[in-house]
This record gives sequence, C-alpha cells and structure tokens, in this order.
Amino acid sequence: MTFRPLTIQDSTAIESVLSSRPDLSLVGVSWTLESVLDELSVSDSLGSFAPDLQSFVLFKDLGSVIEILLIYSRKGSQGAAAQVLKALVDAYSQFDEVWLEVHEENRAAIQFYERHGFEKVSRRSNYYPDGNAALNYNLNLKP
Repeated sequence: MTFRPLTIQDSTAIESVLSSRPDLSLVGVSWTLESVLDELSVSDSLGSFAPDLQSFVLFKDLGSVIEILLIYSRKGSQGAAAQVLKALVDAYSQFDEVWLEVHEENRAAIQFYERHGFEKVSRRSNYYPDGNAALNYNLNLKP
C-alpha cells in the first residue's frame, strides 16, 4: 500500500470510494463528492492506494495539532482506514495531539477511534442540525 496526498485529479477515485458505501449513512453529516473536493482545496489529505484509492483522510494542520475532518474507506477494504490513520499519525509524530469530532450516534466511528487510542474529552450539545451532540476526541502523541 502506498500513501500520498490527494489532488483534484483524484476526484474519480474519491467518488468511487464514496459510492462504494451506500450502506454507510454518516449520521449528522453528509459528505458528497462536491463537499469533499471543496474541503480538499483548503485542507490537507492523505490517501492509501493499493493500487486504487482504498481510503483517505482529510485533516487540518494546526501547528502542533492535527484535526481530522473525515476518514473514509472503500467498502471491503479491510483495514484501509486504520492504515491511513496510522500513516497520518506516523507522518505527524512530532505533533502533540490529533483532534476530531464525531456525531454521538455514529457508533462505528466511535468504536473505530476508541480502538485506535482516541479518548473522549468533551461533548457539544445540539451541535448537529438533527439536534444531536458532537463528541470531541483526542489522541495524545506525546508520552
């Protein structure tokens, strides 16, 4: 598996990953190809390829902190989300923390992040348009 930043030229591959998951309705947030490409123009990214795009992460470099906006993987790509998360953490190991937020009803994402060492640090009530809360998670990169 190889890792590299995504570009606008990857839009067909991104669309393929997004469309491979019609079963996955992200609770509270709807990421479309257009919204991913818009965010790609102002955020950092990392994609995993084997040889096609298997997973990707959009994130912000905030200096000593990385803020994850989205991790998405192709249906059936066992472990691809974990691999792109590990590649991101390895690439930014000199940073202090990784932050993210997740819809409180998104159980699969919560389990994924907790399995990879993230700890819940706070809760934002009524954050999403559906009235549910956002859970804020942190991964400390410094011992």
